[in-house]
Amino acid sequence: MTTQLALRRKRESTRAADRASPAYRQPPFDETAERAILGSVFFDNESIDRVVGTVKPDDFFRAAHELVFAAMLELHKKRDGIDLVTVADVLRGQGKLEQAGGEAFLAELSGLTGTSGNIVYYARIVSRYKMLREIIRLSGDFADRAYARPEDTEAFFGEVEREMFGLTQRRIKGGLTAPESLIEKMWARLDKLASDGDMITGVPSGFSWLDKKLSGLGRAHLIIVAARPGGGKTSFVLNVASNVAASIAKEKKDDWQDDDAPEAYEHFKRVIAFFSLEMTSDDLILRLAAARGMIPLYRLRTPKVMHDDDWRNLSPTLASIGDQHLYIDDTSDLSIHEMRSKARRLKAEKGRLDLVVVDYLQLMKAPSKVEARHLEIAEITRALKGLAKELDCPVIALSQLSRKTEERDGKPLLSHLRESGSIEQDADVVLFLSREQAKDDDAPHGETPVPMDLIIAKNRHGSTGETKMHFHGDIVRFMEITEEYEE
Repeated sequence: MTTQLALRRKRESTRAADRASPAYRQPPFDETAERAILGSVFFDNESIDRVVGTVKPDDFFRAAHELVFAAMLELHKKRDGIDLVTVADVLRGQGKLEQAGGEAFLAELSGLTGTSGNIVYYARIVSRYKMLREIIRLSGDFADRAYARPEDTEAFFGEVEREMFGLTQRRIKGGLTAPESLIEKMWARLDKLASDGDMITGVPSGFSWLDKKLSGLGRAHLIIVAARPGGGKTSFVLNVASNVAASIAKEKKDDWQDDDAPEAYEHFKRVIAFFSLEMTSDDLILRLAAARGMIPLYRLRTPKVMHDDDWRNLSPTLASIGDQHLYIDDTSDLSIHEMRSKARRLKAEKGRLDLVVVDYLQLMKAPSKVEARHLEIAEITRALKGLAKELDCPVIALSQLSRKTEERDGKPLLSHLRESGSIEQDADVVLFLSREQAKDDDAPHGETPVPMDLIIAKNRHGSTGETKMHFHGDIVRFMEITEEYEE
């Protein structure tokens, strides 16, 4: 008896003993669906092509069914016919014919169905029950390890999330899509955009030049905003987040045909998740209030010097901020797994998620421990790009520029991004904020507006370019001016 056969028989006897126990609970599976798949393939060999991307041999609960389906796949790969004789021959050659139920069982399977039309439906049932069994298995394993009190709890939490996320990814994973289906979706999208009459197809940033160049912040896009330390990147993205929160999303109802009717559209407040690893939520709210209410930040920090007009503006300003869906998380040692979990939860609670902001990239913790910092950043940027695709919303991540920027009079290049290789590769859009060599009266947070260059250094889906802006540091607000430069 081979070792493998002995192990399988031991597992079968263990299962039988477990089933005899009063505490035994039958794992979820559907024997009828499993047998129907095998019977369908016997009836129509080509039907196996329709399910090879949905089920694998180990998705079957019954060991005999697993062995038979594996034999069918082996014959299919060789382009040999699949019938009672050929399957039995493969199993006999592997020494597994008796484990698979013998020729009598194969004959029973081969006569089960007279059609293969529902094989995809059967496969989905088998796959669904396999996932339920995997959840049970993982939950039991994680429970045992949790009782053992693992030393590195953060790594353990990350592993739990990664394994569970892997199961959901398998469930939603798509396959090859026929061109006619893609074209149909494209026509529907074009019709919707044309009927909206809006030039912005993404999420509006609130800055007209940027929205024109990017057609709004693209859904599923990773957008990097980079500057030197103290270069205004947090203020800029806070302005963007505030603008997005103040905008209203208009979406057409599926059951309305008249595009001109006001009742044909639903209106939603946009939802933003702002993850700040550097500033506290109190600091961010003060900056939001300064920018929204046009109240100097230093006066908000020192209420005794606030003017009467400041107090009059403050109440409606804070009320408007509180009425919007801009959610802030100021956890300083946030990992990508924790951030993904929080963003998913917010989208599930609110039914939508329009923007995720991460301030900033170099402060994040990688999904796994790596020796080199550039490899850690690579893992983080790949995870952020994956998050943008999963949530179908733009993700803005802030990044620092290296000191080499100062060697070119402040004009940045893509190569000046810290750990630039992975950031440049994974990003759909890279924006630079740059100001000319500061003069004595050009304090970045003073009352005098500071001229700034907003540069689109990379745009995977359009053109690059730059424009001039003014940064009013006292009220933490960027404002556009008309002069612009195109590449």
